[in-house]
Amino acid sequence: MTSRTCVLNLGLKSMRCAVFEDDGRLLAIAHRPIETLMGEGRVEQDPADWWRAALEVMDEVLADRGLAASVRRITVTGSAGCLVALDAAGTPVRPAIMISDVRAREQAERIAREAAFVALGAPGGRVTPDLMLPKVLWFREAEPELDAGTRWYAAPNDFLVHRLTGEVVTDPDNATKFLHDGPGGDYPRALLHALEVPLERLPPVSPRRGSTLDLRTDLRERYGLPGDVRVVLSSYDAICAVYGSGVAGLGDACDVSGTVTSFRAVTDRRLRDSEGRLFLLPHVGDGRYLAGGSNNLGGGVVEWAKQTLYPDDPNPYDTMIAECLDAPPGAAGLMFLPYLLGERAPVWDPNARGVFFGLGRNHGRSDMIRAIFEGVGYSVLDIAQRLRDMGVDIRRVVASGGLARLEPVVAIKADMLGVPVTLTEELETTALGAALVAGLNCGDWESIDSATTACIRYSRTHEPAPERTAMYLDFFGLYREVYGRLRETFAIRQDLISRHSQVLRTELARSENL
Repeated sequence: MTSRTCVLNLGLKSMRCAVFEDDGRLLAIAHRPIETLMGEGRVEQDPADWWRAALEVMDEVLADRGLAASVRRITVTGSAGCLVALDAAGTPVRPAIMISDVRAREQAERIAREAAFVALGAPGGRVTPDLMLPKVLWFREAEPELDAGTRWYAAPNDFLVHRLTGEVVTDPDNATKFLHDGPGGDYPRALLHALEVPLERLPPVSPRRGSTLDLRTDLRERYGLPGDVRVVLSSYDAICAVYGSGVAGLGDACDVSGTVTSFRAVTDRRLRDSEGRLFLLPHVGDGRYLAGGSNNLGGGVVEWAKQTLYPDDPNPYDTMIAECLDAPPGAAGLMFLPYLLGERAPVWDPNARGVFFGLGRNHGRSDMIRAIFEGVGYSVLDIAQRLRDMGVDIRRVVASGGLARLEPVVAIKADMLGVPVTLTEELETTALGAALVAGLNCGDWESIDSATTACIRYSRTHEPAPERTAMYLDFFGLYREVYGRLRETFAIRQDLISRHSQVLRTELARSENL
């Protein structure tokens, strides 16, 4: 029997519903934009907006009742590290605090000093505002009345699963953002006790395989879904995207660039980054691991450039591409640090911000967009070079996500990395990966390796130009130097803003795209 999978994929700028055949072919997809509210260090979204969009895209895709009748499972994937505070009925008590929100700087530093955290032995001893516990502490201290009415500290996946099933449960990968130690492990009880965070407010963690949930009857009837349809947990988006890219062999790496970019490479070495800048996760096969991390903005930088530099252009992406190609590689000596919302891997600096360096009277908009595209590339190269410093071999990169649709960006990354960059045939790798993980958890596949081998197909490859690779590596040293010299200056700026808050806008700015 065909076991088609319906995936709700909450990205940072849109909600998608996609249905996949059991061989990985995309049968139908719909999407709706999600509004983001942003201010200095603040990034929020309304979970009610997520659910409204989820119902709309499911209405559109499952209007084909023949297709709906063949769906045997539904799964959800979205960003981890986003705090959704729910009351006892599962209703959000405030907007979601998104992963790129850095208000919890001080709380993160405080947690890092806790003896119970130190005892965990985390590499680098670092706690960052993108994790859940700093967000929980900020929420509890800044909005105690709302916290008092909170029953669950949930992630976006957990919220959407609750809306589908009426149950609150999470998967082991999402739980790691609470410093849970993975499948078969537990939440850090001693640390939770020290922080006075009630364990019972954290979602129960489901095992990876065999755990399925009942879809609400009203939703099953609304869409004409079969009686045996099940809701199956998968994982958060960055992990699903790796599986949807089919990256499994030694020397392979994946670059998944939506609003943020996740870059991870396969290794057979159980590496440990002593500075805690990059992370290691189990991967397909015995003794295989994924090493790498995610930055704070990838495609989100390009979206900002589109809105800021091309606000009235009816075809902004076409214009950006044409202007990028009109500028010389190296952007006529102009460089851009793409840290518009601070930076995660590998810099881990919530105070960092975007910088044009070397801007002169001779530069025009084409040089600026080229520098922005190259800045996005340098942020990926920064992760790749640190992986290489750790002994991870990178011989091929598989690219997917929305940013992979901009060919100059893919070509720039190939030149910078000095290795071929191959595009997946299906660029919706996050949703596809979620479908494969759900199938694995239901026993359709013996391993995720067998699932990706059967379902992932590739299209074209961008080869690097050696002379540009050498040039970009030279300028990459300057890229790191500029940030290194500004790190303390960024902190001074943040201190000044804290003491002179009147310089900031009081209202959060609305943006359809992050």
